[in-house]
Amino acid sequence: MNKNGFFKCICLILIGCCACSNASKRNSSGILPIDSVAIIVADCYFTEGEIYVNQWKFDMKNYTVVKYDSLFNKYGITKKMLVKNVEYYITHPKQREKFIGKVDKIVEQRVAALRDSLELEH
Repeated sequence: MNKNGFFKCICLILIGCCACSNASKRNSSGILPIDSVAIIVADCYFTEGEIYVNQWKFDMKNYTVVKYDSLFNKYGITKKMLVKNVEYYITHPKQREKFIGKVDKIVEQRVAALRDSLELEH
C-alpha cells in the first residue's frame, strides 16, 4: 500500500471512529508515544477489515460500535484521544512520515504473518 493510500485509509478510520464509537468520556490532554499510536491505528485498520467482512452478518451500526468500543477499552483510550493523537502526528511534518511509516510497517508485518499462517495450513 502506498503512503498516499495509507493516509487516506487513516482518514477513513478517523471518520469511522467519529461516527461509530460510544467510548467512555475520559479526558486526557497528553500525546501518546508514536509507537503506541501506530499500533492502535494498525488495529483500527484490521478492525475496519473485520467490520467489512462481517457487514452481511450483523447490524453494521451496532457491530461497529461494539468493535471500536472493544478496541478503545483494550488500550484504555477514548475516540477523542485517538483522534487528537493521530491529528498531532499527521499535522507535524517531522512526525508525519515517521508515523505513517510505522503504521505501514506494522500492517505489512501482520499481513505477512497471516499469509504465512495460511500457507502453513495447506
